[in-house]
Amino acid sequence: MLWFWLACQAQIEKPSDSGSDNSEGIPIVFISDTHIIGPQYECCSESDGIDNDSIMKTPDRLRQVVEQILMLDPAPEAIFMAGDVVHGAYFSNDFDTYRTVENAFSVASEILEPLPMPVYPAFGNHDYHYRCNGDGHSKDLSHQIFAHFFGVEPYYAVDFEGWKVIVLNSQLGSSWDASSPDCDTGVGSYGEVQLRWLDQELSEGVPSLVLSHHMLSITRKNEVNEPHFEDLETILTRHSDTVKGFFVGHTHRWLDFSDAYPFSHTVLGATRYDNDNFWLFELNQHTDQYEILDRAKVKWFTPCADSWIYQGMLDYDSILDGLPYAQANEPEETGDCE
Repeated sequence: MLWFWLACQAQIEKPSDSGSDNSEGIPIVFISDTHIIGPQYECCSESDGIDNDSIMKTPDRLRQVVEQILMLDPAPEAIFMAGDVVHGAYFSNDFDTYRTVENAFSVASEILEPLPMPVYPAFGNHDYHYRCNGDGHSKDLSHQIFAHFFGVEPYYAVDFEGWKVIVLNSQLGSSWDASSPDCDTGVGSYGEVQLRWLDQELSEGVPSLVLSHHMLSITRKNEVNEPHFEDLETILTRHSDTVKGFFVGHTHRWLDFSDAYPFSHTVLGATRYDNDNFWLFELNQHTDQYEILDRAKVKWFTPCADSWIYQGMLDYDSILDGLPYAQANEPEETGDCE
């Protein structure tokens, strides 16, 4: 089983020996929507075109992302995943079957295993197989499987020196409750318990990046009938001085909604379509500022990014200053960004 730092509690302390030697910044990586398939997946049931093409390439694309991360210097202190780790993953109601038979969860775990730093996934809609009509598989089973393969709770926070990354679960509210008249799994929701927990985390005033799966425009409003706790947007807005960015996946394309909210709100491109779809962050240990070192590689409104060269990918030191930067003469990417 893939080794991770076990998230036995909602709050996770960063291991003291897992940092980089960069005294000014904490490097971390964000990726999203890996959609790893296992041997039970039957091709091809996706939308015509690049969706059917891309889903069969997801294991190789994640391997390529892992290869690039392994070359980064300094090494990131952690990797965060904004949901949809797996795709078409459920074939049994028996937890022990997932422990003993190769499946999408075990494939994802094995691909991530070479990474020496902790990996922290959020749950996405494809990480469950829950249906409003009662079909599918229980969320309890999903949580048990994630704890086994990835060592995390349904939602949690990770502490760094002077920073927090808060990993939320947008499938725990009324829109993901078959007993609720509001059930609609096309919409994200959080539930009162998680929203109150988030408010408490942000009330500590530690600069925070918040990670989830659904963007705010497809997240339920007015979940809680109490002022200041109504929904996710209300809580993030009330703590906008603390929330330094809200990052999600789900729609697969790079999108920036920061002008619509009092905090940065970005959709990450899916590694399902392009192995260049990851971002390298540097969190300043002495301020509440951070930098996305490779932000400019993104092809906005597409599921694509340019290929960049990062520190550690070269065998000589003469041009290391100023990395990362774009590769010269990169061929234009089309389709699913091969």
